[in-house]
Amino acid sequence: MKKYFYLSIVIIVLLNFYPLLSQTSQSNQWSDGTPTFTRIESFNNVKIDSVISLQPLFGSSSEPDSFQFILSGLDWSWPSSIPLVAAEDIDYRQFLGSPLYLVTDGAGRRVMEVDPTTPSLIWEFFGNPGTPQYLGNPVDAVSYLENETGESVRKILITDRGRHRVIKVVQQNKAIQWQYGSDVEGNGFNQLSNPTDAVPIPDSGKVFICDRGNNRIILVREADKTILWNWGLGELNSPVDIEYNASTDEVLITDQSNHRVIKVNIQSNAITWQFGIKGQPDSLNNGLNFPSDADFLPNGNILICDAGNNRLIEVNSTGQIVWDFGKRIEGLKDADRLPDNRHLVVSGNLPKRMGYITNTFTSAVKDIGRRVSFDSLFWIADTIAAITSVKIQLRSENTLGDLESAPWRGPTESQAFYLHPGTPINPDHDGHRFYQFKATLETNNPLYTPKLTNVILKYNYYNTRTTGRIVTQTISDSINYIITRWKSLKYNTVLPENTALRSDVEMKVSLLDDATLQSIRGFSASQLDTTNEVALSNIEELKTKQAIKLEVTFKTNNSSVSPKLNNINIDWDRTFSTPSSIQFVGQDLEPVTRYRFSTSYQPGQPYIDRIWLLLDDLNLEQVQNNIQLKIHALKSLDTVAVNLRFQSAANGFVSQSGTIGIIFETGFPNTGNSFLEVFDRDTIVVTYVDPTNPNDVSSDSVLVVQNTFGKIQFENAAGVQIDTVAAKDTVFVRIIEERDRSLTLTQDSISVIVYNNQPYDEELLIMVELPDSNGIFNTGDFLSTHGLPVEFRSSTIGDGTIQTTSTSIISVKYDDSIQQLPLLHVYSGAPAPDTSWNFTGGPLDFDLAPNPYYANRHNLLRIRASSTIGSLYVNKIEIFTLAGEKIRDIQGDRLDFYYNYPIPINQYSFVDNWWDFANSNGNQVSSGTYFIKVIGRISETNTAVSKIKKFVLIR
Repeated sequence: MKKYFYLSIVIIVLLNFYPLLSQTSQSNQWSDGTPTFTRIESFNNVKIDSVISLQPLFGSSSEPDSFQFILSGLDWSWPSSIPLVAAEDIDYRQFLGSPLYLVTDGAGRRVMEVDPTTPSLIWEFFGNPGTPQYLGNPVDAVSYLENETGESVRKILITDRGRHRVIKVVQQNKAIQWQYGSDVEGNGFNQLSNPTDAVPIPDSGKVFICDRGNNRIILVREADKTILWNWGLGELNSPVDIEYNASTDEVLITDQSNHRVIKVNIQSNAITWQFGIKGQPDSLNNGLNFPSDADFLPNGNILICDAGNNRLIEVNSTGQIVWDFGKRIEGLKDADRLPDNRHLVVSGNLPKRMGYITNTFTSAVKDIGRRVSFDSLFWIADTIAAITSVKIQLRSENTLGDLESAPWRGPTESQAFYLHPGTPINPDHDGHRFYQFKATLETNNPLYTPKLTNVILKYNYYNTRTTGRIVTQTISDSINYIITRWKSLKYNTVLPENTALRSDVEMKVSLLDDATLQSIRGFSASQLDTTNEVALSNIEELKTKQAIKLEVTFKTNNSSVSPKLNNINIDWDRTFSTPSSIQFVGQDLEPVTRYRFSTSYQPGQPYIDRIWLLLDDLNLEQVQNNIQLKIHALKSLDTVAVNLRFQSAANGFVSQSGTIGIIFETGFPNTGNSFLEVFDRDTIVVTYVDPTNPNDVSSDSVLVVQNTFGKIQFENAAGVQIDTVAAKDTVFVRIIEERDRSLTLTQDSISVIVYNNQPYDEELLIMVELPDSNGIFNTGDFLSTHGLPVEFRSSTIGDGTIQTTSTSIISVKYDDSIQQLPLLHVYSGAPAPDTSWNFTGGPLDFDLAPNPYYANRHNLLRIRASSTIGSLYVNKIEIFTLAGEKIRDIQGDRLDFYYNYPIPINQYSFVDNWWDFANSNGNQVSSGTYFIKVIGRISETNTAVSKIKKFVLIR
């Protein structure tokens, strides 16, 4: 049974309190990822943020540099049902709520009015060759009202360039009411040269005519065809269009070959405004290139057909272009702005109505090349707040066939369109490779169109050939606690929103041994549920682990998705940690200092030991019932595994069976068997490292001696072996060749019981080991320290004499292997003579033992001193280093010699633990070689004597 001996009540209280503490279980936990991950020790191929995922790779898909999408601007086209050869001019008027367009068909030699809504021809004017109605090449027509006898009569003023004339036609009856010019080209009275435009001043009897061939603008009085105003000499070069502003009395002239548009005041003949540089074609913001038409606008600006630059622009009074149509218009001849801000234009010989209206554009199919996770949608567009805007939809799929039927989506279920650049893309697109976008360009003003110049999809994807990995910091409890049970591992993941993609991601959480980083157990994360919980208490490999790490690996088979870890938690039970102890014991579980083995093993051998271990560790008791330890011999180097099992009766872990030890003298041990093969005087050691607390290390060692059969003999005071004894004799006991009792280099002692059979008496004798010739105690020879007087009288047991009678037999009780027990026959007669020991050690001799002295192994340091010339007093002991430096004086009055002092001549005396291994400053000395000098005095002659010996200290 295990026993403890304590010298301090405080120690008793503390050591008894530890088991109480250890029985109290508490819970503790470790977690990371809430709100962010901060306890990651190492990682690769992952991104760590509020979640951990594979390291994303980023990309984008955009349109080429040449991409541009604006609204077409074509609101109405000439109906094919109405014949038209080549339009030169178009004008607009409203009739009974319906629009009517007046079109001049130059090559078709007619002027017509159509209803665009029907569409249908309402009116037309033409004639046969040789008649006044025949039009040679009409280039312009104006519809207006004039008052005749109190009625408004609609007139059409037609510029007939082919016949060098301007005619006024009554629309109702198609009668030519007035004409200026004839079929003869010229610049005289009633002559024109290639006129291109005419503007009436209704009810005034006056008409402005743009006389292109004569480079002049004239104002003609209808009544007598008198020219009232003539302007342009030296200024104009092929004027093609005029407008008149009665409020400012200004004429707006399109001076085509001078690449400009000008305003001229009728009264002053001064140019009051000009856009374009005279004679210099230009395509920039300050110039024109062969303009073909210009109109006054209600806002005071000028609408210009910049034909050579294929553009329709609006210029303000300061000469700034404040608007352009946005799209190039090829073959632009004429343009009129309608009240609703649309435009009637003649382009490419056909009339058209231009104006921006909301429309959509569907992109070509885009192939990203892999399945991706879409991040955000950007676009670049020119828009005007509250007037124009862009909104976009996306569709995507993994095959072109599926893409055709894929739904168009906005950013969310409730938002059908992306309205702002930078909006996150709907996760329903994740995992797709092909996509298209559909852009809706919106406008609430026909003048303006959004201009979309790029659409950019940003996305991320993951490398399907790499594995992401993180390893957490060490997970353990504080130093004062041990973990008695790992309870559960919990972790939350973020699964792809698209359930079809969840099987493509793989996450594995592994428990790693903190020391080796080897995997203890791994768990795959659920692909169905974001919450994962694993019970740990039944994992055998985990039960003794006090420190682990968590490894999480991330892998995907789909480049568009990654496994994501949201947080992770592990919890356990703990208790206070207590220190362990381990001992070599006997089968009775009592501590031993040596084992005795023989050179062979036979069951039932007396006095032959087996090796037993007793481990006391309350920490280990909490986590397991068995443990395997290794014992090994320092000299033979043999090692044997020992299995220990917890036994409640022993309050600890005990060897399941005793380990057999075998003594061998030469050679090498046979490894792999169940025997521990050792040398005589070998040392067996065991070291236990508490698996629950690596800082808790306990060890023990024990000496091995070879079993020897000692020889016991009785001797008289002269040291002569005897087998008979008489009254008044003194009996000594000697044991020789008892090497298995010579355990240290110090003087060992054993005991025997000498007993008499009749009457019965027994006495205990202490026997001390005798040194060899060098004073070393390794002989195995023991002699009783004193003799037992033989008395023929009544005595008591233990009184120091042996009671006997004649013919009695005296023998010895000795608990060890011996060759034969001696018998001593008692007879009547005188005692044998006594002699003294013969010492030859010199004036002063002393021995040190053990030497070398191992501080962690020995606890007794002894000096034996003697003299052969007289009684010896020891005055002091001096201690020197190997270099000869004296480090300590120990005065004689502090030396507690025993067993003869002063030391008689030719006898010994001893002093134990005479040095505390400190120098004169009180500091402990280190391992090394020292010289010990003993200084004494012979009392009879007062002679000073001394001697020096070397001493080795190993700490």
